[in-house]
Amino acid sequence: MGGQKYKSIAGLLNDLLPSSGELETPEAAVQRSTHSISHRDLRLLRAAADGRVQCSGGVEPDYFVDGIPCCDHLAARALARAGLIRADRPAPGLRVTVHLTPDGRDALAATGALAPTLTAG
Repeated sequence: MGGQKYKSIAGLLNDLLPSSGELETPEAAVQRSTHSISHRDLRLLRAAADGRVQCSGGVEPDYFVDGIPCCDHLAARALARAGLIRADRPAPGLRVTVHLTPDGRDALAATGALAPTLTAG
C-alpha cells in the first residue's frame, strides 16, 4: 500500500480535500482541513495512530478497527491512496497492522487530533 509522495502538507491536503483549484498556503490548508476532513476520517487516523487498525492483503484491502470490519471502506482506502496510512508489510490473505505514515501523522497533528489517549486500567 502507499500513495504518492507529497512535498508538503499543503499538497497532500489539497489532493485529499475539496479544492477551488488554487494552491493554498500550508496555514490556509491546515485551517480548512480542520473543517473539511470528516470525523470518521479523523477517527480512522487516530485508531491507526493507536495501532488499532488492521487490513487484509490484496489490491483493495478490507480494513478492521479493533477486529471489527470498518463500516467505511471507501474512506479507509482513500486515506491509504492519499498516503496517510499503510500496512506494515504486504501479506496477501493475512491481516496486518496499519500505521500512520509521516504525512498521516502531520495531517492528524494539523487538525489537533493527535493527542494521547486515556485508557482505563
